[in-house]
Amino acid sequence: MAKARIIHNTRCLCCKTVDKEMVLVGPMPFCNTCFSSEFVLTGLYNEDICEVENSSKVYKKWLKEYKEL
Repeated sequence: MAKARIIHNTRCLCCKTVDKEMVLVGPMPFCNTCFSSEFVLTGLYNEDICEVENSSKVYKKWLKEYKEL
């Protein structure tokens, strides 16, 4: 599982927006909206332990994007 935590002032990997508070999933930054749509609403985020399922296709897709930057 990949930890999800709050970071500040960085660019969202998904929509490229910069918000004051962002969510870092493993090494990947997401705005709250994209984090919610990609991980929370799809059931990949476990709120009890603040972790995202890192074996999911969604996580792997974004990790590949991140590595290509």
